[in-house]
Amino acid sequence: ESEARQSFLVDLVTRIRDLSDVEDIMRAVAESLGRQLKVGRVAYAEVDQTAGEIRVGPEHLAPGMPSAAGVFEGPEIDQLIEFYRLGEPLVVEDNRVDPRTAALALRPQVVATRSRGVLDTPIVRNGRLVALLVVNHPEPRHWSQGEVELARAVAERTWSAVERARVEAQLREEEDRRGFLLKLSDEARRLRDPDAIVAAATRALGQRLGAHRVAYVEIDDDRGMAAAHGQWTDGTIERLPNQLRLADFGAALVQ
Repeated sequence: ESEARQSFLVDLVTRIRDLSDVEDIMRAVAESLGRQLKVGRVAYAEVDQTAGEIRVGPEHLAPGMPSAAGVFEGPEIDQLIEFYRLGEPLVVEDNRVDPRTAALALRPQVVATRSRGVLDTPIVRNGRLVALLVVNHPEPRHWSQGEVELARAVAERTWSAVERARVEAQLREEEDRRGFLLKLSDEARRLRDPDAIVAAATRALGQRLGAHRVAYVEIDDDRGMAAAHGQWTDGTIERLPNQLRLADFGAALVQ
């Protein structure tokens, strides 16, 4: 069993090695583990301890198994979070019988997920609970020690890949942002007319953000007025009036 588990982990790490999108990594891991364990659901869930929320994200579902994606919160969730913070897996043969989960199992939101057997592996970083690797089965299920160890190994190894992908995505976004600002700065440097500089900036920003309208707005508090300059639109929305009363400013923006 140990050799088979090690072989599975090697294959899994190889599968996700070249993936750069966080959700793609999560889906690949969920699918591989779900098929390996022959369970109804495998999903990643991110934990917000401050808000007392567990947000179930990318998941692999066996045929007929409903999605559990969404936010779970409430006093029963708070109690589970306290347990997860210890770093030990929550191993439950039947969530309607186990005293740790029985109350939560009766909630309509949980009933709708058709989860009975539960194997949740907490992921703790620097003493803080950040996520769970969730394994569910639609019927009560006895989890072997090998299955518990496999889920724990998968959680530890693959969350590192998730964290790496997030850091790399942030670096790419920062590099892209710097490139955008540098290109805009070069274009503005070639222009002499202030109005042309403003127009170039609003056009570039609008196109980058996929916005419908971008404008500079000067506020004159004394007169209770605002003036819109350098307006750009994508053609699907009207331009703002050049002069706006501050009292109407918000309504004019959202029309």
